[in-house]
Amino acid sequence: MTDAKDLIRIDIMEQGRERRRYFKQSNLPTKEAFANKPAGKTYRRDRVLHRLMRLNMSRAVRQVSERPYHIPIKTVVVEPAKQGEGQ
Repeated sequence: MTDAKDLIRIDIMEQGRERRRYFKQSNLPTKEAFANKPAGKTYRRDRVLHRLMRLNMSRAVRQVSERPYHIPIKTVVVEPAKQGEGQ
């Protein structure tokens, strides 16, 4: 069974491969080729990937929202240099 990380990696590699093939075979100038590029293919895997990403994101948001509001931060006080020092 694949996880979201594998699905994202596969999707990025596949889209890059399709994009490289299209631009390599296209005789149009770059700007026109980009404007007229075909829509990417859609797979059932994409729906699964979107669902996994939604679940992961909602879990991350929930974890962040459950953190305490006050987190102590160590502060460092830097005193300004006096006149005549460092010259």
